[in-house]
Amino acid sequence: MLPSTCQCSVCAKIFLVTDASDAFDMPIICDDCRMTKICEEVSELARELSPLIDKHQEELVEATKPNESSRNETLGDKCQHQEAFCLMLYKCKDCGAIEILWNSRDGVTPFGINCRNKKCKEGMQHNHWQLDTRIVDFKPYDGMRVFVDLTEEKCLKYLRKRVDHFWETNHFDIKERYETKEKATQALMESEWDPKQGSPDVIIWGEK
Repeated sequence: MLPSTCQCSVCAKIFLVTDASDAFDMPIICDDCRMTKICEEVSELARELSPLIDKHQEELVEATKPNESSRNETLGDKCQHQEAFCLMLYKCKDCGAIEILWNSRDGVTPFGINCRNKKCKEGMQHNHWQLDTRIVDFKPYDGMRVFVDLTEEKCLKYLRKRVDHFWETNHFDIKERYETKEKATQALMESEWDPKQGSPDVIIWGEK
């Protein structure tokens, strides 16, 4: 069957479909809007399930804990990390907000991240790892937060800002341990940035 031209009922984008009969069964919607809708539905479902998950956390962890052989089978031969290319649920300890982030690489991700709400101090945590879902070819939507590899330039920027703060308060006796800010930054760089493993960074998809 030849592809047909359709217009998305959400974003009005023109796209091709291989089976026009789908249009009679459901609203015409492009893949990007469909994925956005799926993520919104998953977030809503996670919000509803969260109290139940919190209540039975220990039982769920024990029931879903994979052994080493099944874990390797689940990961596949090419993935080295359990969280590779996964949609991951984070929940804020302060405001209770739930957010789904996508890990765009085969690399580690942090247990805790900052909440979008700047007033929250505790931040978001990845407690419900048993809900992680791997989608290697997932397409993030604009505004979604995504894990990427931290670049050397960005890591230096983060660390210099941290060292400036430590230097003002002499936190960790930093002035006694290092002669200059640059030497302190370089020492932190060697311990926190790993170009081989790929240190994680969080970006907002679509922002430059």
